[in-house]
Amino acid sequence: MFKSALAYNGEELNNPSIVIVDLREDHLFQKEHIPSAINIPFSEIDTRYKELDRTKQIVFVCHTGSMGDESTKLLIKNGFKKVENLKGGMAQWTGPLTS
Repeated sequence: MFKSALAYNGEELNNPSIVIVDLREDHLFQKEHIPSAINIPFSEIDTRYKELDRTKQIVFVCHTGSMGDESTKLLIKNGFKKVENLKGGMAQWTGPLTS
């Protein structure tokens, strides 16, 4: 299931049942990211997805959405049920940011 970046706001993303996974490189994540997001770079998602809680809703965010699409497919293939991609990624995100 894909939602557009505009479908989320800061309140939803602070929900403890939602895990925001920022797929961008560490230096970009450190510069700015969505509050409460965790960083698992796209180059590591193939092995690190096992760290994610299958009972929570996983929301991927990347530069523009394409890495999130691929990561969403990976998790669904591996039995995750509640996975979404922030369509448009950080390029279209207008919500709060932190560093």
